Amino acid sequence: MAGMTWRLFGSHTIASEKNGAIVVSRHFGRPIVRVNSYFQTGAYIDRMWRRALRRIPRRSPIKRVLVLGYGAGGMNRLICRRFPHARITAVEWDPAMVALAHELK
Repeated sequence: MAGMTWRLFGSHTIASEKNGAIVVSRHFGRPIVRVNSYFQTGAYIDRMWRRALRRIPRRSPIKRVLVLGYGAGGMNRLICRRFPHARITAVEWDPAMVALAHELK
C-alpha cells in the first residue's frame, strides 16, 4: 500500500551537495520537483515551456536542441512532442538531479 500511495501522492527529500534539498512530490501520480521552493517540474513549468515552444513555428527545421539546466527533465517530453526528430543535448551540473531525471522517466 505504501508504494501505491507514493505513486499517487506523497513526497520525499533528496540531499544534494549542489542544490541543497530537492523536494520530490507526487500529485495524482504526476511528479513535482522543487529546489529552494522553486518549481523544476509541474503544471506551471509545463505551461511556461508550452508557451515558449509555441513561438517557434512547427515548420522550423529544428534538428538539435540544447538545454542548459536540465533539472528533472520535465520539459523533455514537451520538446520531443513539438520537435520529434530533434536531438536533445542537456547539461546539468547536479548529479542528484541527473539521477532523479532517470528515476522519473
